[in-house]
Amino acid sequence: MVDKGGYNDFYNLLLQAERAGAEQFIAMRLGSAPPLTVIEEVIVPALTDIGEGWEEGTVSLAQVYMASRICEQLVESLLSGENCIAPKETPPIAIVTLADYHSLGKRIVSAFLHSHGYRMVDFGHGLTVEEVIEAVKRHGTEILLLSTLILNSALAVKDLVDKFQQAHLSVRVIVGGAPFNLNRKLWAYVGAHAMATNASDAVQVLERVIASPDRMSTMTPERGNNR
Repeated sequence: MVDKGGYNDFYNLLLQAERAGAEQFIAMRLGSAPPLTVIEEVIVPALTDIGEGWEEGTVSLAQVYMASRICEQLVESLLSGENCIAPKETPPIAIVTLADYHSLGKRIVSAFLHSHGYRMVDFGHGLTVEEVIEAVKRHGTEILLLSTLILNSALAVKDLVDKFQQAHLSVRVIVGGAPFNLNRKLWAYVGAHAMATNASDAVQVLERVIASPDRMSTMTPERGNNR
């Protein structure tokens, strides 16, 4: 586990758009934990807290934007030298951010999976339901990891799953992102096969989904309170 000493300092550095200070803070944490752990246990929670601050009216949109940019650059730097194991034999896998243009979460999940030997096609971010369907057909995708940032995008997953069925496309959908973490029953409502609460959880969930096509057997254990 990474040393989180001074976490509030990092949070405040992001709010103040102190890029150099944030970089120095993260560099110091790399002595006690690998890059992926630092990303998941320090960078992601801080950015999540800032997003919640914006929803509560205590953080401005400009602060959210600058913090996101700094975090994206930090993650890019940390992942650039990350090693991975040999590729696993899997069904065709793809990852996408539906509707939203915030791709940091998708990039982190993709990096975690890549470091565990999983290879996938990245469809990108900001795609519509129709664009995702076309990409799935084009690549023969059998497992789709889908990230969302806002509730409307999460609800659009239901439309996507329905259209997969109408088109007779057998695609197992794994969802993740803030809306699903806030409401632990939402993944089932939209018809997904499973949900992952974070990047490391995505590795275990993907393993279960690959092992079984049965939706109920791949559901992620509920953590925390449902809303």
